[in-house]
Amino acid sequence: ASPSASPSASPSASPSAPSPTASPTKSPSLSPSLSPSASPSASPTENCYPTASKIRLISTNGEYLHIFEFVATDPSDADLTTGKTADQSSTLNNNNDKYGPANAVDGFNTTYIHTKRGTADPTPVWTVDLEASHEVALIEIQNRDCEDSSGAEICLGRLSYAT
Repeated sequence: ASPSASPSASPSASPSAPSPTASPTKSPSLSPSLSPSASPSASPTENCYPTASKIRLISTNGEYLHIFEFVATDPSDADLTTGKTADQSSTLNNNNDKYGPANAVDGFNTTYIHTKRGTADPTPVWTVDLEASHEVALIEIQNRDCEDSSGAEICLGRLSYAT
């Protein structure tokens, strides 16, 4: 079955269409077309960033999380995380002042978070609450470096997967 609104093959089917001429003219043709006449409404500069109201880091290998700073920015480069409320599944030695979740969003790269690991916390999680839904264009994680540079790939690998 063909669509009921299919274009007509005859120019005379359209009452406002001019009659065909033998020689070309400068006016555009009004003959029916199967292609869309309107261009897409989306702007080519429109961005497609994910939106989130919370962002979580999850250790998928059972190792602890320990990072200096976590900063997420929106498409205009506005900081979405510094000073926001953060939480984590555990805190090393239960010492929130030294290792607590807020240290990753305090704006200082001299403080850091540190979770427990293993049986004390088999899947460490750190979460920041953005307080509203925002487009997230970029996430920067300043990972805590290992004390010994020969083991940096092991320390840095602890954040190789984050959601």
